[in-house]
Amino acid sequence: MLSPELKTHCEQLLSEKINEIIPLSGGDINQVYLLHTERKKFVVKINSASTFPNMFEAESKGLKHLSRSNTFSIPSSMGYGEINKTAFLILEYIDSNTQSNDFWEVFGEHLASLHQTTQPYFGFEEDNYIGSLKQYNTKKARLQNFILHNA
Repeated sequence: MLSPELKTHCEQLLSEKINEIIPLSGGDINQVYLLHTERKKFVVKINSASTFPNMFEAESKGLKHLSRSNTFSIPSSMGYGEINKTAFLILEYIDSNTQSNDFWEVFGEHLASLHQTTQPYFGFEEDNYIGSLKQYNTKKARLQNFILHNA
């Protein structure tokens, strides 16, 4: 449940009053809520700050990195932090459209484009999570070194 303190903090970050909070399903390790304000909708994810330290900071940075590829609609991070040992991440709400007949073809093309993005090393700028598991992203010059180191 979204605590009154966290609701107030979210309102301050968004500079908007939250009119309605609706629980969403689908998450295994986070509680997720749809926030309705006068002008927009947002999504907030919450979990235990001590169980998953820096998870939402890393997710926010990862989303910014993914958005630079211009391949998928990636939600903007509106803010993250910790209130009373509860970690939170506020995201832009992206309404899902009706799935078109060519959805999977377009998805595959976008995924291929995303994987054409290059950088001078393998890995990522920092460690993050895959679900509840910590993912170590040590930069390596060669793929073989990256795979062996991270296996």
